[in-house]
Amino acid sequence: RELPNSYITSIKVEDSEKEAIESGISELEEALKGDDKEVIDAKVKTLSEASAPLAQRLYEEEAKNKETQDASQESTDSDVVDADFEEVTEEKENQNS
Repeated sequence: RELPNSYITSIKVEDSEKEAIESGISELEEALKGDDKEVIDAKVKTLSEASAPLAQRLYEEEAKNKETQDASQESTDSDVVDADFEEVTEEKENQNS
């Protein structure tokens, strides 16, 4: 299974972590072939627990990248001025004349 390019990050996945996730996926796929809801729910829970640490690191990295991106955006937008404005319509222009 390949992740889409948008999900490729610098996070290193431990072999044991990868094996646990892949095993959880396989077990869930097998459980889905049956009709036992309890078994399916148990396999979903197992897969969720196996993938949770990786998901947490992905979220943390994404937040860190966003903070860095926001900070660099702020530094490049230093010439931007925040200002109030009033839209002038022809009617208002005529009243002022």
